[in-house]
Amino acid sequence: MEDFGSLYQIGSDPELWSMHSEKDRYQKDKFYQYFLSGINNKLGAFTLILKDTQEIVGFTRYYDYNRINSSVKIGYTFLSKVLWGKGINQEVKKVMLSHALEVCDKVIFEVFEKNYRSQRAVLKLGAVEVEPKGDRKCFVVFGNNHLVD
Repeated sequence: MEDFGSLYQIGSDPELWSMHSEKDRYQKDKFYQYFLSGINNKLGAFTLILKDTQEIVGFTRYYDYNRINSSVKIGYTFLSKVLWGKGINQEVKKVMLSHALEVCDKVIFEVFEKNYRSQRAVLKLGAVEVEPKGDRKCFVVFGNNHLVD
């Protein structure tokens, strides 16, 4: 909870959410609901902090772990706009993929159909597009074809 103020300072930028299904997430009450859903997520949520400066720069989480299907989802990620295009998101996702694929056979990314920036990012991780679900495109990284080096 102590990270809310710093995360909202980043998340209050409307451009962060311009390609998301919830474009109004920059509003404080909407952002707070999003933040609480991460805090209350049974797999937790992660505040992203730059190691060198200890600056809070984003938020992400695992969710919907399925033991039977040996899968977990990664998402609900946002990153400070000043770090876009610097490889931070890919670095974070590679670490998360590596960890998830130690216990699961596949990792799923569900991305809003108009969020082209996130779609390109997961494709760079070695994900393959599979059957869409509603207004979400689905991408899967399987344990034997992921890029974590």
